[in-house]
Amino acid sequence: MDKYNARLIAASPDLLAALRQLMEWEGYDGGPPGNGHDEDTDRREQEVWQDAQDAIAKATGGQEEE
Repeated sequence: MDKYNARLIAASPDLLAALRQLMEWEGYDGGPPGNGHDEDTDRREQEVWQDAQDAIAKATGGQEEE
């Protein structure tokens, strides 16, 4: 394992916590996009939130911590 992978692995708990905090802070409710933006922006917003949720699920094996 190279030093960059080691750094990423070491930082992964912090990265996961930060991503969760951002999602909570931004108040994402899992609903459809539509914050008054144009259609392309709404679609991109939904993609970004889905990517964040997918990353959390991948990091946790789909299990949310309590």
